[in-house]
Amino acid sequence: MQGATPKNPQPVISRTLISACILVTRNGFQKRFDEG
Repeated sequence: MQGATPKNPQPVISRTLISACILVTRNGFQKRFDEG
């Protein structure tokens, strides 16, 4: 994976954004469950 140099880096950026969104949503849901 690291050795490969993709010509279009957009997919990697989108992956990181999606993963970040998932982490944020997970944290938010956990907080709601803990509070409720």
